[in-house]
Amino acid sequence: MRTDLVKERMFTVFFMVAVTFVAITLVGLVDIVTAESVERNRGLFLRQAVADAFGIPQHESVQALLDWFDDNVTIVRDDNDAPDHFWITNEKGEKSLVLVYRGTGLWGGITAFVGFEADGQTIRGVNFQDHVETPGLGARIDEPWFRRQFVGKSGPFQDLLSEPSDKGSLSEDERAFHQVTGATITSASVRTIMNQSLKRAETLVGQR
Repeated sequence: MRTDLVKERMFTVFFMVAVTFVAITLVGLVDIVTAESVERNRGLFLRQAVADAFGIPQHESVQALLDWFDDNVTIVRDDNDAPDHFWITNEKGEKSLVLVYRGTGLWGGITAFVGFEADGQTIRGVNFQDHVETPGLGARIDEPWFRRQFVGKSGPFQDLLSEPSDKGSLSEDERAFHQVTGATITSASVRTIMNQSLKRAETLVGQR
C-alpha cells in the first residue's frame, strides 16, 4: 500500500511539472507570435500621443499618422534609448517641442506628453499616458475637457479650481485649472507635472 501511495504522489508531482511546462511553453509562444504586433501598437500609441500633444486632429488613417510623424518629427532619446522629447516642424516651418515628463500620481507613475508653441512657453496640448489612477476618479485626467483646459496657457499653475458642471466653460486664468472632483491628489500631481514640464521646456528651447 505504501508503494502505491508513493507512486500516486510521484504521478501528481510529474503531472504538475508537465502542466507547468506546457503552460510556460504556450505563454512563450504567444509572446513570440504577438511581439511584432505589440511593438507596432506601442509605436502607434507613442506617435498618437505626440500628435495629440501637438494639437493635431485625429488623422484619417494609421498611414496618415505615420506619414505625418516621419515627415515632421525628430525624436531625441535619453541615455536609456527611451524617447525623451520631440522636435516638430509646425505649420510656419518653426521647430516646436513635445516633451515626455514622468511624474507620480496617487497609485503610480503618470507619463505626460506636453506640447509647446515655438516660444517654448505656451502649451499647445497635453496627453496623459501609462497611468494607474482610480477609474472614475483620477483616471478622468484622460477626458478631453480636462486636457483641453491647458491649451494656450503658460502657467506656472498654482490654483486648483472646482470641476465645472459646464465643461464648455473653463477658466482662462493662466495660473489655474479645474481639478477632477474626488481626485485632489491626482490633480495636484498633474499640477506638479505641468509646472515641471514648463521649466524643462524653457531649458530645452534655450538649448535649441
